[in-house]
Amino acid sequence: MRIFEAQHITAAGKLLPFAEFRPFSDLPQTELSEPVKSALIANGEKHLGKEYEILKATDYLRFYRDGNRSVYESIYFTRRSAVLELLLAEYAERKGRFSEPLIDGVWHLLEETSWVVPAHMKTPEGEPFPLSPEYGESTRILDLFSAATGALLAWVYCLGRPFLDEAAPVVCERILFELNRRVINPFMLNDEHGWTGFGGHRVNNWTPWIVSNVLNACALCVKDGKLRENLTARALLMLDNFTAGYLPDGGCDEGPGYWTAAAASYLDALEVIFDMTGGKIDVFDVPLVRKMGEYIMSAHIHADYFIPFADAHPRLKIDYAMAARFGRWTGSKELETFGMNGYNTNGPNPLASTHPYRSIKDLFDNPAAGADYRHPSSVWLDGIQVMAQRQNGDTGNGLFLAAKGGHNAERHNHNDTGNFIVYADGEPLIIDVGVGTYCKATFSNDRYTIWSMRASYHNLPDINSFEQPHGRDYEAKSVVYNETGRSITMDLTAAYPTDAAVKSFVRAAELADGQIKITDSITLNIAGEITFNIMLADEPAIAAPGKIMLRGGHTLAFDPSLSAVVETIPLTDAGLHNDWQREQIYRLRLTAADVETGIYAVKVV
Repeated sequence: MRIFEAQHITAAGKLLPFAEFRPFSDLPQTELSEPVKSALIANGEKHLGKEYEILKATDYLRFYRDGNRSVYESIYFTRRSAVLELLLAEYAERKGRFSEPLIDGVWHLLEETSWVVPAHMKTPEGEPFPLSPEYGESTRILDLFSAATGALLAWVYCLGRPFLDEAAPVVCERILFELNRRVINPFMLNDEHGWTGFGGHRVNNWTPWIVSNVLNACALCVKDGKLRENLTARALLMLDNFTAGYLPDGGCDEGPGYWTAAAASYLDALEVIFDMTGGKIDVFDVPLVRKMGEYIMSAHIHADYFIPFADAHPRLKIDYAMAARFGRWTGSKELETFGMNGYNTNGPNPLASTHPYRSIKDLFDNPAAGADYRHPSSVWLDGIQVMAQRQNGDTGNGLFLAAKGGHNAERHNHNDTGNFIVYADGEPLIIDVGVGTYCKATFSNDRYTIWSMRASYHNLPDINSFEQPHGRDYEAKSVVYNETGRSITMDLTAAYPTDAAVKSFVRAAELADGQIKITDSITLNIAGEITFNIMLADEPAIAAPGKIMLRGGHTLAFDPSLSAVVETIPLTDAGLHNDWQREQIYRLRLTAADVETGIYAVKVV
């Protein structure tokens, strides 16, 4: 849905003059509380007496040489976090203790040849190094983190100008110069950026993430009224290109890990636009906006566990203050309560230099505890075809089942059409591994050489030694959700290549009578072999033919004619190791030989 277009909303004549703009106009007060001030000052003190690390050309080149992007990005983001924390420490204390290290940090950012990280640098010449400053502004690259850097520096200008001008006026002058050169001009002049959606293709989280940060830079630093209006008009078009890829369920096929960058960044953009127009542009009552916010509730399992389909981590630390605000804006009492209680359980989210608007607004918006949040006992997102069921209503006790249909060309796709997961008492049993540390292969033609992206390492069968491949044609069909029966059925025949010789494959997943049952009905064109892969968080024990013991006294039962092999998978990737807090996970492989037609059920009790 193109929200602004559907409501005939334009920016023409709606922008407040720069002098009348006030951020966070929906909040009753914007004074920092004493506890918040103390926390900000303590954050800033961690950086006193420390030197900034140097960003080396050879670190930039590593992405092109060996695929490593984390070495450069670690220093890059540490610099920006220090700038944000020093800015807010000085804003809270106002004694000048943090001004000098803040100036040094800001100057480091201003002197960087490019704010674009190496993984996102694509020059016309195909060279890895950034373009020279003399290159035409209309072709300058604007990526996620150059836009975020621009927003961060805009907040430095907004909050820090009184004490920065006193110490070194040139700093704020240089910020305005670089914002115009590196952020505003590329945003206004370059239609070739894929994230704009101007090519007519479906876009992802990049669009609202970049747009929200550019709107920050515009709102806080652009004084020319015509430019403010034109930039906002362009932002509305891009935001419509983003929501055009959403179905009415508001589901994020990029996974809950990217909700923070996708729907939540869309909220950030709407909030800034509301403030820039004095409330004249307000689409918070559009049902799709509400649904986009509520998705994160639907993806929640228990504590910090979320359904990790797509490029998601199994554990997430979301910004609950922002989630509560999302619910408040859109009239979703459920989402507001979810956010309020999450905030009071988990506390404030760490400051994020990649989302400076949100982080700073959270300092003034501390939601009180609300009524007890009640999870929905069942979830069905028909657009992205994700189902979830809880054994014991809205509690975290008992069994939890989630399953998906979809296709194998989703945004941040894993080859996982028909995948399912099982948790018990809020802890993982049968898992989706999630995503490891990003590297060059992650977003290249080699993506599906990474084991955690492959269908064979999801809870799906290999058929005649073939696993599901990547592509839009490999999809679930005839997907039917039965709320009364607490089940989902789907035809997975088309999810496999022709060479797999699958004549028909229907999967059903249900939670009923205190057990989870996955039933696969498979017919092959010729007799062949089927190996069912089941990913497990903890080491299973084979108790008897057709019976596996899982953690917590749970059992996994299957046809005893299937041969069972347990494989140990070391978690050598630092990201996966941190996510699962284990040295290894396990893959159970159940094999049926010489099969032409069979019905195979797996039960978890």
